[in-house]
Amino acid sequence: MKIFHICDVGNKVNGIYSVLVPLSTEQRALGHEVAVYNIHKSGYNDDTLRLISTKDLIARIETEKPDIVLFHGIFYWAVIPISRRLISLKIPYLIELHGSMSLLNIGKSRFKKKLASWLFLNSIIRRAKAIVYLNMQEYCLSAIRQLNPKSIVIPNGIYRKQNQIPTDHLLNKKLEILYLGRIQNAHKGTDVLIEALKLLQDKGYDKEIHLSFYGKVIRSEEQWFDEQMKSISAIADFRGQVYGKDKEDAFSKANIFILTSRYEGFPMAILEALSYGCPCIVTPMTNIADIVASNRCGWITTLDPLSIAQTILEAAADYRANHEQLISRSRLAVEELEWSEIAATAVAKYQAALIDNIR
Repeated sequence: MKIFHICDVGNKVNGIYSVLVPLSTEQRALGHEVAVYNIHKSGYNDDTLRLISTKDLIARIETEKPDIVLFHGIFYWAVIPISRRLISLKIPYLIELHGSMSLLNIGKSRFKKKLASWLFLNSIIRRAKAIVYLNMQEYCLSAIRQLNPKSIVIPNGIYRKQNQIPTDHLLNKKLEILYLGRIQNAHKGTDVLIEALKLLQDKGYDKEIHLSFYGKVIRSEEQWFDEQMKSISAIADFRGQVYGKDKEDAFSKANIFILTSRYEGFPMAILEALSYGCPCIVTPMTNIADIVASNRCGWITTLDPLSIAQTILEAAADYRANHEQLISRSRLAVEELEWSEIAATAVAKYQAALIDNIR
């Protein structure tokens, strides 16, 4: 099968990049002809994501005529001419939203995204062979279910780690909690998490618990975040962005991972944490609460400072008492999300979409 993935990625911190690299690699390993094109004007370019102009990509589509095209995300203008050419060539396409069309996400920039929908998105969405969702929660919260009811669910995957369960974990030291991801209040709920940390610090729990923030702070919140970190310096610190071995070390040294998002698609950071045997504190809006609850590999909290603070204390006590079970259950939770399996499932669902064998 000849598959074109199209994205608009400015850097490799982007979650779509983290998905497309392993997904395309495993689809090629299955024998399919797969290309990933990045149409961002000054975007990221490497052996997986090929930086290309819209004009050149359309020319390549005309020449190579892929069996199917996947748009990853939809809020970039190149979607308009590319989709029009695909329609004229009768080449089918799918749209994978990556959480971008949830009711909660649209609410954060309502005017811009409504305007975009009025101008061109509705027609593009309707004419897609199907909409790809990361899980049923994203589907249920989708703002476009009525525009195109045909849906495919394909979760993100993970490469499981082979680390052994440690026998001398940090039970007599401060418990290390990890936050790794973009630092942004409206999306990731870091404002509420910081308020929870203030409550814990004021009660003296900085002697038992420490939280490390890793990630990129959005520019508009840099000054605010710097001031907040100074106010919680006894219980938390900020360590910037990490990649490769440094990122692996951050996961390996953590006892518990936390993500308090207001909305998500299917966050890779939680899957990575679980693959390292790191149980997670999550809000329901991460869309992974069901996995955490059903596998008993973490704790569900609400987006409220007091609730988060209480959940952190509950998690710390639970971890100290049951860390080996929590580590084991965390790894088992992602056992069926190996990238090789996800890639094969994805291709099968693409093929089903081509013959309209989906609901």
